[in-house]
Amino acid sequence: MKSLPPLTFRQLVLELALIAIVAVYGMREFINSDPTFTLHGNEAQWLTSSAQYVKVSWDKYGYIPLWQPYLSRGEPTIDSPFSFALSPFSSLPSFLIGYPNGIKISVIISSVLSGFGGWYLGRVLGFGAAGRLLLGLLFAVKGPQHTAITRGYFQLGTTQAIIPWVVASSIALVKFKKQRYPVVLLAFWITMLFLGGNIYYTLPAIFMAVVIMLLHLVRARTEDDPPHWLPLAFDRVIWQRMILSLVLTIGLAGITFIPILLNSGYIGRHPSESGWGAPASMTAVIAQLFSPSFVQDGGGVWNENYYIYTMPIWFGFIVFLLLPVLERALPGERRSLGNQWRIWFAGVFFFIFFTTWGSGMNAFVGWAYENLPLIGRWRNVNRMLTLTSFWAATFAALWIDIFWKRIDPAASYRQLATSEFRDWLRAAVRVSIGVILVSLSLLAVWEVVSGRLLYGSVVPESSMISQCVAWIKEHDDEPMPSVWVLDYYTVNPFIREGVRISNINADYDPLGVTPTIFDLDLTEATPEWIIPYFQAEQEFWGLRGWSPVEGSPLMGDGQPCAWRNPNALAYAFTIQYDDLLWASTAPPREDFRIPMDTTLTQPVTEYDWLPGKIRFNYNNTTEEQVVLVVQEVAWPGWVVRINGEPARLESVGQLIGYVIPPNSEQVIEFEFTAPLLRVGAIITALSVLFIILYLGRADRLLRRLPEPIRRYIPTDWQLPPSRTVTELATITPAPPSGLPLEATTNGSSGETTLTETPAADPAVTPAVTPAVTPTPNEEPPENKA
Repeated sequence: MKSLPPLTFRQLVLELALIAIVAVYGMREFINSDPTFTLHGNEAQWLTSSAQYVKVSWDKYGYIPLWQPYLSRGEPTIDSPFSFALSPFSSLPSFLIGYPNGIKISVIISSVLSGFGGWYLGRVLGFGAAGRLLLGLLFAVKGPQHTAITRGYFQLGTTQAIIPWVVASSIALVKFKKQRYPVVLLAFWITMLFLGGNIYYTLPAIFMAVVIMLLHLVRARTEDDPPHWLPLAFDRVIWQRMILSLVLTIGLAGITFIPILLNSGYIGRHPSESGWGAPASMTAVIAQLFSPSFVQDGGGVWNENYYIYTMPIWFGFIVFLLLPVLERALPGERRSLGNQWRIWFAGVFFFIFFTTWGSGMNAFVGWAYENLPLIGRWRNVNRMLTLTSFWAATFAALWIDIFWKRIDPAASYRQLATSEFRDWLRAAVRVSIGVILVSLSLLAVWEVVSGRLLYGSVVPESSMISQCVAWIKEHDDEPMPSVWVLDYYTVNPFIREGVRISNINADYDPLGVTPTIFDLDLTEATPEWIIPYFQAEQEFWGLRGWSPVEGSPLMGDGQPCAWRNPNALAYAFTIQYDDLLWASTAPPREDFRIPMDTTLTQPVTEYDWLPGKIRFNYNNTTEEQVVLVVQEVAWPGWVVRINGEPARLESVGQLIGYVIPPNSEQVIEFEFTAPLLRVGAIITALSVLFIILYLGRADRLLRRLPEPIRRYIPTDWQLPPSRTVTELATITPAPPSGLPLEATTNGSSGETTLTETPAADPAVTPAVTPAVTPTPNEEPPENKA
C-alpha cells in the first residue's frame, strides 16, 4: 500500500468535526421540527413521497407494502424509478422520526456526507491537512447540491453528495492494489448512488471511475515483469479489480436494478433530450463557478441547473493564478505531480467534457443523444455542470496542497525554537503564510455559505388542501377514495389520509401491460372527486357533471373545495363483456379523461382493501360474462386468484381485471407479488455474503488445505519417530535386490521408470555405511543410551 500523509486520531476528529459544523450551518434552514413545514418546490412532496409512504404504512399496517396505491393509478413501492426507500441516508431518518421532519434531517445528512466525501477524496489523493480540509468544506457548501434541493429536486440534490465517494473509491482502487476494501467501497457507493431515487448522476459517476481505471492500465515496465521489447506493461490487476467492483455493484443494486431494468418498457412519458441539449454561453457558465447570483443572458443560462457557485472570484484568482506563480518563486525543489499526473489529466479532461456537455456543445454527447435512445434520457444537460463545479473545487484544493507542502508550516513551527535569527525569521514567515492561507480558505468557505442563492428551504403545507382531503376521506364510503387536483405539489395530505391523487403531471408515468380486452387508455379517467382551484376550472368541470359539495371546507373564493360526480368511473366497477367489446370498437370519446360511457358500468363498493391486495366476494346472477375492473395499473407482478386458485389476469385499458363467468359466485383476490423484486433481493443477499467472505479473505482457507500425497509410501518398514511426514513422502524405498534405482524418462511417451543400477567398482566407489532400520519392537539407535 502506498503511504499517505501521517494523520493522528486527534487531527481526524477535529477536521471532520469542522466539516460537519460548517455543513450543518450551511443547511441550518432545515433545522425545523414543525411537521407542517415541508421542502420547498413544486415537485418536492411528490419526489419524497416514498419516504412518507414507508413510514405511514409501517405505522398503520406493521409492514411495508410492495405496492404504492396513492399516486396516479399506483406504482411499485421499492423498485419505482424515483423511490429511495432502500437508501439509508434518505429514507431512514423519516422511518425513525417521521415525515417530513426526517426528510429535513436527510438534507442535512447529505451535506455532511458530501463534505466527508470531499475530505476522503483529498486523503486518498495524498493531500495534507489544508488541502483535504478545504476540499471537504467546499463540497459541503457549494451551490449545485443545495440549489437542487431547495428547488424541490430532492433526489438530484442528495445523490450529488455521493459523487466524491465514488471518485475517491475509484482512485483508491487503482492506487492501493493490494487492498481489497476499495473494490467493495466503489461498489457500495455506486449502489448508494443508484438507490438514491434518481439515476441521473449514476452514468457520469461510473464514467469517471472507468476513465480513471483506463488511465492506470498502462504503466512503466519494472524488473518484476517478464522481458519484452516494449517499455510499457499492461496492468491486469487494475482492470480485474474494476470488473469485480462493477459486478459487485450490479449484485448489490440487484434488488432494484433487476426489476427496473426488466420493467423499463413500462416506464412511460419520460421525454428524451432533443438534439444536443439547450446551448448556453460558455463564458456565462464558467462565470457561475464564481458568482452567487444567476447570470441571465441570451445564451440560455437562466435556471437553477446553471447555479454551480463553488468559490468567490477573489479566491479563484488566488488559487488558480497567484499560488502557481508564488510556488515557482519559492526557493528549493518544486513539487511535481509525480504519480498523480494521471488523476489530474483525468480531472482536466472531465472539466472540459462536462462543461461542454452541460453547455450543450459536446459533439460526442450530441452524437450519442441522436443515435443512442437510452443516452437521450439524460436530458436537461445543464445538470451535468455540477461535475464542472466538482473538479473546480478539486483543482483549488490541489494548488492549496502543493503550496502548503512547499512552505511546510508544521515543520517551520517547530523551527521557531531555534537560536539562529535567520532560521527563526524564515520559519516565522512560513508559519505566517500558512496561517494566512488557512484564513483565506475559511473566509472563502464562509462567503460561499453566506452568499449562495436560496429560493426557500421549508414552507408550510397548504392548510386548505389538507382540510379538504381529510373531509373527502371522512365523507367517502369506499375504502379507496380518489381525487383529481390540478397539480401535485401538495401530495403529503393525500398519503397521510390514505386518499389517491389521480393527476400526477410528471415525467414518469407507470404503464400497464398490453391490454387484453379494452385497447383504449383507462389510466387517465377522472375520478369521482375533484378539487378545482380557479373559476375557469370550476366552469370546465361543471359542464361535465361535477358540482360543489356543500359542507366541504371553503376555498379562498368562498366556494366549497370538494366537487363530486357520482356518475364518474368508480375505483372498482363491472361491465358486461359484450358492452366492453362494443366500447373498445366505438369511436374514441372526445375527452380522454372520460374514456368510457359510465352508464354501461356498475360501481362495486363492497370489498376488502389493503395496498396491493384487494378482495371481492362477487355473485354474478346474470347469463352474461361480466368483467370486474379495478383502477390499479396492470404493472407486471399483479396476479389474480379465484377461490384461492390462480386465474387469468386481464389488462383492461392497462388496468387490472378479471372475466367472471355467468351464474357464478366467486372470491376474487388481486395481489401485487413483485417477483422480480424478490429475485433481485436474492441476488443482493448473495452479493453481500460474497463481500463478507471476500473482505475476510476466505480464499486463504483454500490455500491452507494440505495437498494430497501422491508419491509411493512403503508399508513394510518403519521410520524412526523423529522423522516427519514430509521426509516420509520424499524417501524412495530400495528394491528387493538392494541395488540402487535410477530414474529414466521415455522421450516419446513421457513416462518415467525406475531401473536397477549395477554396483560400481569397490575400488572406485567409496564405501557407504548401510542405514540401520529398526524393527517394530526395537528402539532407534540414536535414541539408545
